[in-house]
Amino acid sequence: MGERIRSYDIIGGKHPEALGKPTRQVWSEIWDVIGPMLRTAMSGDEGTYVEAQLLIMERNGYPEETYYTFSYSPIPDDAGQPGGIFCANSEDTQRVIGQRELALLRALSDGTARSATPVQACERSAAAMETNRHDLPFTATYLVEEDGRARLRGVSGIAAGYRFAPSELSPNHPYLRGEAIVDDLGTLDDLPHGAWNVPPQKAMALPLAAGEASKGGVLVVGLSPYRLLDTGYRGFLGLVAGQVSAAISDAEAAERERQRLEAMAELDRAKTAFFANVSHEFRTPLTLMLAPLQDALSGDLGSLPDRARLELETVHRNGLRLQKLVNALLDFSRLEAGRMRAEFRPTDVGSFTADIASSFRSAVERTGLALEIGCPPLTGSQRPFVDHDLWEKVVLNLVSNAFKHTFEGRIRVSVEAESEGVLLTVSDTGIGIPESELPRLFERFRRVEGAQSRSLEGSGIGLALVHEIVLLHGGDISVESRTDGPLRGTTFSVRIPLGTSHLQGEQVRDESSPDTKGVAAATDEALRWLREDDPTVAETTEEVPGVVLRNAGARIVVADDNPDMRGYVARLLGTSYQVETAADGQEALEIIQRSPTDLLVTDVMMPWLDGFGLLKAIRENPSLSQTPVVMLSARAGEESRIEGLDAGADDYLVKPFTARELLARVDSTLSLAALRQETLTDLRRSEERLQSALREAEAERARLRDLFTRAPALICVLKGPEHTFELANPMYLSAVGRRDTDELVGKPIRDALPELKGQPFFNVLDQVFATGEPYFGKEVPVRLARNESGELEELLMDFVYQPSRDTSGRVDGILVHAVDVTDQVRARQRIEGFAQELEEQVRQRTLELLQTNEQLQGFTYSVAHDLRQQIRGISTNAAILLEDVGDLDEDSRTTLDRLIRSAKKLGALVDDLLSHARLGKAQPEKQPLDLSEMARSVGQHLTDGGGCAQDLEFQIEATPLAVGDPAMLRIVVENLLDNACKYSGKRDSPRVEFGHDGEGYFVRDNGAGFDETYAHKLFEPFERLHADESFEGTGIGLANVKRIVEKHGGRVWAQSQLGHGATFWFTLAPA
Repeated sequence: MGERIRSYDIIGGKHPEALGKPTRQVWSEIWDVIGPMLRTAMSGDEGTYVEAQLLIMERNGYPEETYYTFSYSPIPDDAGQPGGIFCANSEDTQRVIGQRELALLRALSDGTARSATPVQACERSAAAMETNRHDLPFTATYLVEEDGRARLRGVSGIAAGYRFAPSELSPNHPYLRGEAIVDDLGTLDDLPHGAWNVPPQKAMALPLAAGEASKGGVLVVGLSPYRLLDTGYRGFLGLVAGQVSAAISDAEAAERERQRLEAMAELDRAKTAFFANVSHEFRTPLTLMLAPLQDALSGDLGSLPDRARLELETVHRNGLRLQKLVNALLDFSRLEAGRMRAEFRPTDVGSFTADIASSFRSAVERTGLALEIGCPPLTGSQRPFVDHDLWEKVVLNLVSNAFKHTFEGRIRVSVEAESEGVLLTVSDTGIGIPESELPRLFERFRRVEGAQSRSLEGSGIGLALVHEIVLLHGGDISVESRTDGPLRGTTFSVRIPLGTSHLQGEQVRDESSPDTKGVAAATDEALRWLREDDPTVAETTEEVPGVVLRNAGARIVVADDNPDMRGYVARLLGTSYQVETAADGQEALEIIQRSPTDLLVTDVMMPWLDGFGLLKAIRENPSLSQTPVVMLSARAGEESRIEGLDAGADDYLVKPFTARELLARVDSTLSLAALRQETLTDLRRSEERLQSALREAEAERARLRDLFTRAPALICVLKGPEHTFELANPMYLSAVGRRDTDELVGKPIRDALPELKGQPFFNVLDQVFATGEPYFGKEVPVRLARNESGELEELLMDFVYQPSRDTSGRVDGILVHAVDVTDQVRARQRIEGFAQELEEQVRQRTLELLQTNEQLQGFTYSVAHDLRQQIRGISTNAAILLEDVGDLDEDSRTTLDRLIRSAKKLGALVDDLLSHARLGKAQPEKQPLDLSEMARSVGQHLTDGGGCAQDLEFQIEATPLAVGDPAMLRIVVENLLDNACKYSGKRDSPRVEFGHDGEGYFVRDNGAGFDETYAHKLFEPFERLHADESFEGTGIGLANVKRIVEKHGGRVWAQSQLGHGATFWFTLAPA
């Protein structure tokens, strides 16, 4: 039983062929491992057990790395001997590989931390990858450099320079084009195997991401010969490449930071050297300035006028201040550069410190503060070695600093002897220092922003200088501070060791008496911080020639914490303006709030409330916001100027400035302020007018809304591409069956009126919104749910969809205007029905009349034929009687003549009736005709036949060719000319014209004419406007003319004035 496979849970692709076959045959590739174990289990009663055993199996057609925990237990047969094997197993492949991969990623993270350079990051990454040669048989890490070539920076499992790990790659190397697979490694016989007994068959190039300062690189990895390059393996390799990229990026960042720190250190050294050189160069011109000033002020050069003395004292004070600043900068630069030549002498620090601190008593007590000095004399071994000048600087800086920031309470200076040194303590009950500022308090140029102070003057190097001096003495300095509570205040503690072991021997000197050289300058500066030392501006003013001021008399407030600057500016402005001064921003704000001010001139850096804080307070106060502000500042540069103007200043003047410049800036600012005030007044008036117009517009809007509400039409406004209801009038709501605007307004039409789905309106609205073209609908049916039952009711609407546009011209909505024409359309439809019925009745009646007419025409022909025979007989017999009977009396002859004439007249009437009847049925046969020639022929015929008077004048003009039936048109011409001859024959000079004018063909005579009141009867049959006794006729001729002309598509008409002739026109349709 142990010889054959009975289970197929782990045999993979060997199923089902493996079933029933010997185990040695199925698992031939791992028989060297499991064969001995099987023999052991089959040889006795003892089984075997292994954990996470590596087995290179071929379950799916390729060798793969697998790990199994399994046991072989013998199964006894009937005789009690081992007859088979029971194998219990669990696969650990994923666990073992996962732990191995995780370990490598952890090693990469730990091993590459704090890499100093990208190259070091590559080398450390390679060392970490060396620990997992199962998954990474070999690796080569390349970095792309500035020339585009990639150079080898780290290897694992392979020697650098090996043909598969060359020292560099060209820019167009396939590895540098992105992720790539190399399949031809089998040709390299000496390729490293890694942890396996066979070399890799494939390799993979993985790109390394570029950083801020690098161009990236590539990681070339040999692939395990016993792992399929599936998603899991690819993901792991991607994580490795990502970890290496991150290590390189971190190293680049560290290298950049190191370079930045080195550059900053070099810049710092250069700056220190610059300060030292500049400070040194300042001393010569300062000496040449201060010495003559001291001579002048001491009286050596004679007496000075009060005004000159005041100005020179200001110059002298500020020269001393500049000298102090230069000395501080020079001392600091020497200390940092290690070039300070100190002389350390054994000193009674207690007494020396008491002398220095006592010099501040006058200034301190003038502010109401208490100055406590606890500095007992130190003798013998208690005396430390100090440099007198430097120690004086330490005490002066600490005490003046305490005085500057303490406004109530006390300042205490004490010196105590300790076992190994001396402790100097300077404490105050001032404003305190925020805890966040304490770590950086001794940095040079460091100042606590926003701190309350008697003055913001200072270089920012005082405490940094103290710190360096204390270190030079081998001591240390510390600070404790609170900003609130009963313990508010600051305490500086300086410890100086005893003895000289910490000092350089050549700097130690014998004992000598200390000298307080800089105390006077320091205390003078402290006194200048006090408001009562402000030079008066009322006593003297200073005129500047050549400056024309346009706003004299304006009230100006000057705010500056420096008394000299405050007094100088006040004196310059006081000649033309009313000036009031303030020592800080808070005082200036109180002055401006108390009385109207035309202009504020303020320094930027001041205690309590600085210039920007003052400016903000003014701009935020509605009653002060229009006050013009000119800012004075020592901060030069465009950025500082922009900052001031952005904050709301009207002008920004950088120190130093000339008197002319200050006066010009102040006066121009006042002028601009006045102009701005006028503009604001105009704007207020304009705003009032605008508000009035807006009120009128609102009233008009209300009127329009009322019209909109009352309009006898359906109106709504739709907004946006979704056609959302914005407005709808009551008629619209009623038409769509809605009671309140809330049912429509704010909703898209598709949601508000869902019953319109399937009707054309949504598509039309979309089209109008997209094209911007209006749409007109005429009697369009619309089905609406107008009642609670939801049944659709059809209405007929005339409507317009008119697009509306925004200010940019884009369509933003649609105005809908509709009229319900349901009742009108249905009424018209009823009328049209009635009309159709009437038309049918007319058609039937017309048919009947046509039939009757045909019958009448037949009757007419028959009657006319018979009449003509009878009339001919009457006329013939009467003529015979008249001729043959010779003895007829005159009456008989007259009777016979009348009979003959009547018979002829009757015959003519019958002929005309027949002609009229025939014309009713006949259709013209058209051809080109010359009607003027036809008129000449007819006129000649009428003249020859006696139809016209012999003296009648015919005027025949050439006329355009006509198109018509020759026989019919001859009847027209004959009738019209005969008519003209007849009605003009009684004139002395009768005249008949035929021609063509702009209106048509015409026949004009100068005969009897007619009354136009009856012109409408002219062309009716048997209608005559003259009596037969005057002018004979049948009354049929003009009726025939009308019928013929109308058959030719024309018309005939006449104009006349009774007694002045008549004109008959006719037209013919064009060919």
